[in-house]
Amino acid sequence: MEQKGTTAGWKGTFAYDKLIQVLVRMVTDPGRAFVMGGTWRIPVLMGLQEKSFVKDL
Repeated sequence: MEQKGTTAGWKGTFAYDKLIQVLVRMVTDPGRAFVMGGTWRIPVLMGLQEKSFVKDL
C-alpha cells in the first residue's frame, strides 16, 4: 500500500489537491489507498492555521 502524508490546506494548494487525489483513489482502489482524519492541533502547531480560527468555529 502506498503511503503519503499531507495536511489539507486551502483549495488550490498542493496539500488539498493531493488529499482529493488520494480520496478518489481510496474509492476506486480501496486496497491501495486509505485516508485517515487527523486533529486540528497539528496545523496549529506547525503554523498553518491560527488557533483563534478553530476556536471561532
